[in-house]
Amino acid sequence: MANGRYAPIVLAFEPKALARCFLVADLLAEQYDEPLLEYGLIGLADRSRPLHVVETPLLVGQEVTVSTVEQSGANVLEMRREIQTLSRKRGSPMIPITFIHRHPGACRPSQTDHEFLAGVFIDQISTTHTFQEILSGESEEFLCRTCAASMPGRSRRAFRFNDSTVELEYAVGFSLIVNKEREYSITALRKEFCPSCGAGELCYVPAEMALRPQRPLTSHELNEVRKALELEIAAKVRFC
Repeated sequence: MANGRYAPIVLAFEPKALARCFLVADLLAEQYDEPLLEYGLIGLADRSRPLHVVETPLLVGQEVTVSTVEQSGANVLEMRREIQTLSRKRGSPMIPITFIHRHPGACRPSQTDHEFLAGVFIDQISTTHTFQEILSGESEEFLCRTCAASMPGRSRRAFRFNDSTVELEYAVGFSLIVNKEREYSITALRKEFCPSCGAGELCYVPAEMALRPQRPLTSHELNEVRKALELEIAAKVRFC
């Protein structure tokens, strides 16, 4: 459940990047007669605009069923090379900010979805990109539970007022689930690093999705997206 202490984080998508997330389902149904398969993509953002997704490549070498998406370690490395190639083409480093996958039915995250976001994915993001937030020295919330518990009230106040402000480092990862009906759900997880000991703590935060610029794709643009996805599906997706 999202933490109400935080304002919603808006993850924006370029129109083509978002369209791809849904069109894969159409192509699997139309060309492969597989209307129920899951599939996975990575939402990539420019490091200078980390909350704006501009590319959504399919996972390399993904093995898919009606309930799972799996990728081998070798293909994870190949995916990293693809991200590096996209970064060179765009002239700027790209970072993975959201994991996108399709559910055949409802878009509610499963326990596996939560475990993946809170484990492998947020760990990967936190080594790639972090944010900084300046907090008032009057707040005690920047201490991790271990540090807070180890400091009696007087010691905690002494720590709190050493400086008037504290710089808090954190990472944010998103999970976007879509289905063929163009429904979706988006989840955000925040990993905060204690300024005292550096330990990371996780909490869910409110999230929203936006289309920027907010416009429909032309028929020509949709046709381009479909053709690119046809080639990607053939090259990257293995049906199990």
